[in-house]
Amino acid sequence: MKAVIHPTFKNIAVSPLKDASAKESEAAGIIVPGSDGNGPSRKGTIIAVGPSVDRELLNTGDVVVYKNYGYESIKVGEDTILVMADENVVAKFTEEAA
Repeated sequence: MKAVIHPTFKNIAVSPLKDASAKESEAAGIIVPGSDGNGPSRKGTIIAVGPSVDRELLNTGDVVVYKNYGYESIKVGEDTILVMADENVVAKFTEEAA
């Protein structure tokens, strides 16, 4: 059986991006502190949102930058999932038409 995570209240579950993904962001001109390969990236993809999260601001699939502290790290199989309050997200990446 596959484990599914359901954050409560105003919490979100984030799958951290690997450092290689962070380096790709740097090549695109966006520099995320902590993504220099010397430490963990603070960038990840939202995989689940709690029922009280404002879905116009944050939703499943959004790529976000989050604070260094203020999250719970949960090991699910070989994956690490971070659960945090939605207020710990400091930025969201979006694509704009050229």
